[in-house]
Amino acid sequence: MRVLRERLGVLRHVLRLSLRADRRTVFALFGLMVGQAGIVAGTGLSQRWLIDTALTGRVGGVLAAVAVGALAYGLGTAGGRIQTNMLIYLTDRVQVAVSQEVLRFVAVIPTLDHLERADYLDRLERLRWGTWGLAGSFWQAVAAAAAVVSLLATTVLLAAVHPALCLLAVFAVPSLLTTRRSAAIMRDTYDSTAELSRWDQRLHELCLAPEAAKELAIAGAGPELGGRAAGLWRTVTTRLVRAQLRAAAWEVAGWVCFAAGFLTALWILAGRVAEGTATLGDAVLLITLATQLQAQLGQVVGGVAEVAAAGHVIDHYVWLRDYAARPGGGDGAGRRLTDGIVLTGVSFRYPGADRDTLDDVSLRLPPGRTVAFVGVNGAGKSTLVKLLTGLYHPTRGSITVDGRPLNLSPPQRRDGCAPTSACGHDGPHGRKGSLGGIDPNRWHGSVTAVFQDFARFQFRAREAVGVGDLARLRDEAAVRDAVRRAGAEELLTELPHGLDTQLGTAFDGIEPSLGQWQKLALARALMRPAPLLTILDEPTAALDPQAEHDLFTGFAGQAAALAAEHGTVTVFVSHRFSTVRLADLIVVLDDGRIVETGSHAELMRHDGRYAALYRIQAGAYQADSAGRPGRPGENGAAGPARRQH
Repeated sequence: MRVLRERLGVLRHVLRLSLRADRRTVFALFGLMVGQAGIVAGTGLSQRWLIDTALTGRVGGVLAAVAVGALAYGLGTAGGRIQTNMLIYLTDRVQVAVSQEVLRFVAVIPTLDHLERADYLDRLERLRWGTWGLAGSFWQAVAAAAAVVSLLATTVLLAAVHPALCLLAVFAVPSLLTTRRSAAIMRDTYDSTAELSRWDQRLHELCLAPEAAKELAIAGAGPELGGRAAGLWRTVTTRLVRAQLRAAAWEVAGWVCFAAGFLTALWILAGRVAEGTATLGDAVLLITLATQLQAQLGQVVGGVAEVAAAGHVIDHYVWLRDYAARPGGGDGAGRRLTDGIVLTGVSFRYPGADRDTLDDVSLRLPPGRTVAFVGVNGAGKSTLVKLLTGLYHPTRGSITVDGRPLNLSPPQRRDGCAPTSACGHDGPHGRKGSLGGIDPNRWHGSVTAVFQDFARFQFRAREAVGVGDLARLRDEAAVRDAVRRAGAEELLTELPHGLDTQLGTAFDGIEPSLGQWQKLALARALMRPAPLLTILDEPTAALDPQAEHDLFTGFAGQAAALAAEHGTVTVFVSHRFSTVRLADLIVVLDDGRIVETGSHAELMRHDGRYAALYRIQAGAYQADSAGRPGRPGENGAAGPARRQH
């Protein structure tokens, strides 16, 4: 019942969107659909009238019957065409509104599960391709209801000729049932092939993306990927064709039952005509109605199938809407950090993984401090960064900002469990946000970050930087200041039109180098004037060591100003220890656990993991400067510390 209520609620929502798009077209469609329901009955009655009056020689009756029949036919043909065009027009407009809603739902979800989990991506893929059906779902339901009304009118007319002819409608029931079975087969097949379709699409995109295409060209891997994509396409197509054949077999079985009923009805009426208890007009009426009955059944069957398919898309829509509507809510984090950010017993496991990426991490990031995360590949640095920004929610443990919980609980499923957990398991997945907690989306507004996989927005340069703070997107002074603080002023002189330069070759612009893209990303992160948390996750990997050191020195000065006024915590991840040593607090991670914390001097005195990594890198620098053969990790990234998480 809950599923039915939800589907009816979405249908009402689609009607509201339709009224908002074009109210007059909505009322016109209602009128046309109601009128079309009576056309079949009018056509059948006019034909019986024509035959009976012709046999009696009443010319006036013949002319009247012809006029009624012609009117019914004309209205049916013209009305049907107008109705179809209006439906296409209205569905197009509503589809735009539905697509905008879907994008808005995706955009407001604070975490990344829905963009990383295969099962969630499959749902989004089915929803993305099903927005047309969703936009037309209300009218599909209305059309199916109108077809049922028309079918009932036909049944009443058949009963007026002979009660036994009502059984013809009974013989139509199997076709309805088999059509539902047919629709279920196709729906399940589309769901089961969604992941393969995504693989096919991604393989094709690899060949079209400049970043991947150059490596594929050198490796000569294009034909191999093309072959794999073709294989996936054949697999998907084969499964769909087989499903269509099975579905068609079910539908044929249903229509065979109807054909048997039609032949039985003809046999009954032929006997009545022979007995003189039925007229030739009744026979014509039966044939007309039976022929129309088949079309009506087709409309009902098609309507049921379309409503069922739309209902499946509606289920995905409801899932996304509920997923985006996080329980508990919360408010902002305030304008200043006073106690800092505290992680208590935090663990995190990626969906499908057999072990935790982070295990029982407890850490306090004091307000106004600069913190560096250090560790080898797979230590958990980037995962920890994403937990701090609210992009992931802990599997276990808690994160508080100035003593207030960061409400990272995902929305509840219909069975009461959170989407990424199982009922009965401990952890924050199933709990709702606490009173007084911080809304993750509002927390995002207090965070600025540059990630190692930073975005390359193919906008104009001013917009590629300005989107870091949408409120000041068109504030040229703020954009130029962010560029200056990111050390990218020279870049603007290299761009042919300065801030107005179009970036990216996809839109006939210029293609910046990797280092230039990185500087633009840094400038974008500096657009936000008063963040409480600044994240720099390998933001300078494309820069040389001296440029990175200079940049972080500049950041340290800016961080000090923000720390004094707002208590801002600055967190950075780097594999160059000359930069790391600038931090007030260094956190060393190994295999998902914190193994050391302290300042550079404290950790060197401790002579543990950090000291060992530091000496390896320092030795590589000395060997390089002395002209000896470079060892692994030259250019400032020695040994294990060069590998990225």
